[in-house]
Amino acid sequence: MKITDKLKKTVLTTIKENNLLESGDRVLVGLSGGADSMCLLHVLCNLSEKLGIEIAAMHMNHNIRGSEADSDAMAAQSLADSLNIRFFLVSKQVKEYAKENSLSEELAGRELRYQSFSNIMKNYGYTKTATAHNRNDSAETILMNFMRGSGISGLCGIPVSRGNIIRPLINVSRAEIEEYCNENNLHYVTDSTNLTTAYTRNKIRLNLIPEIQAEFNPNFINTVTSNAEIISKENSYINGEALKAYKSMFCDNSLDTAMFNSLHPAIKRRVIINFMSEVYGSMTDISSVAVEDIMELCGKNKTGKSVDIPRGYKAVIEYGRLYIRKPRSDDRGYEYHLNIGERLEIPQLGTALTAELCDVKNDKNNKNVIYISCNDVSCLSVRSRKNGDVFFPLGMNGKKKLKDFFIDKKIPAEKRQVIPIITADGN
Repeated sequence: MKITDKLKKTVLTTIKENNLLESGDRVLVGLSGGADSMCLLHVLCNLSEKLGIEIAAMHMNHNIRGSEADSDAMAAQSLADSLNIRFFLVSKQVKEYAKENSLSEELAGRELRYQSFSNIMKNYGYTKTATAHNRNDSAETILMNFMRGSGISGLCGIPVSRGNIIRPLINVSRAEIEEYCNENNLHYVTDSTNLTTAYTRNKIRLNLIPEIQAEFNPNFINTVTSNAEIISKENSYINGEALKAYKSMFCDNSLDTAMFNSLHPAIKRRVIINFMSEVYGSMTDISSVAVEDIMELCGKNKTGKSVDIPRGYKAVIEYGRLYIRKPRSDDRGYEYHLNIGERLEIPQLGTALTAELCDVKNDKNNKNVIYISCNDVSCLSVRSRKNGDVFFPLGMNGKKKLKDFFIDKKIPAEKRQVIPIITADGN
C-alpha cells in the first residue's frame, strides 16, 4: 500500500473514532509551510468531499527570520492556491509581543497563532481549526513533561482534540509525513529555528530521541505514544472521580479541608488542580510543587497558615476551609459620612446603606435595625475596620475587640476588610 493511501486511512480513522468532524464543518488549517502542515492540508483537501467539509488555510508570519519567513509564507500560499482554497496570511511581531508580556518567543508565537485562529473562525464562520501535531510531537511533549514533573496528565501526550481545535495527524509519524510529501511532490520548507538546540523541544527532537532509538528502542516513538493512550484512558477515569469529589466539597469559593484530607492522594492532587485552574482560568503555571505545598497545608489544617503559589496567589486555611486568593491590590479601606434619610452608595461593597429615624417601640423586634439615640450622635459614618476597633456588646458591661469578635464568629480574614462598620462620633 502506498504511503498516501495508508496515511489517508489513518487520518480518516482518527477523525471518525474521535468524532473530530461532521458534514458541514468549515475547517481552518494552520499552515506553517513545513512538512507536517503541508501534509495535513493536502490530506484534508483530498478527504473534503468524502467528509462533506470545507477547507481554508492560515499562515502566520512571526517576523523573526526575515526573508526566510517570507519564503515560508510564499510556499504556504502556493499550496493553498494549487488546491483552490481560501488562504489567510497573518503578520505578527512575535518578539515585541514576547517582550511586552514577559514570554518566551516560542510561547508568544503560540499565543498569537491561536488568537489569530480564533479571530478568523469568529469573523468568517469556520467551525474547527486543524493543527498538524503528530506522533513525534506527542512523544516529545511526553518527555518534556516527564522531565518537568507534570504528573500523569502530562504523560498522556497531545490530545487529539481540545474544544474546536483538532489534530487529525496525531497518529501519524513524522517519517510517514515526509514520505507522503515526497510521494505527492509537496515542496515544504524547513524552519531554521527547528535545527538549533537553543530550545528544549529541539534538544529532545535532535539529540535525546535519536539516542534512545539508537541505543535502547528503535521503535521508541510508537512505544511511548501507545503507552500514552493507555495512560490517557486511565487518567480520564481518575479525573472524573476527582471532579465528583471536588464538586462535593467546593462551596463559597473554598474547599472543605476535612473532606479533602479523607481522600486518596491521587484524587487530592486532581482536586487541587481543579481548584487552581478555576481560580487561574487556565492550567498554566499549575506546577507539581505548588500542588504538593497546598496538600501539605491542608494536612496541617491550621487556621491562618498559608503558602505562596504562582502568579502572586496564596493558598490559605481558615476555619476548616481552603481558599486560594490573590493579594488585594488596594487595602486602604474606605470611610463615608452617613446622613439620616439619605441613600449612601458604597462602591467597595457594591451596595448601599440608608440610616432612618424609626420608632423603637414599633420596631424593637426587627433584627435588621440598629438603634442609636439621635440626641447623643452628631456624626454617623460607615467604614472598613481599623486596628484597635472595639465595641460594647448588648448585655455586657465591658468592651470587646472587633478582631476577637470576628475570630469567634469564624469570619475569614479577607471578608473582615469589607464588612461595613457603623460608627457614631467615631465610636
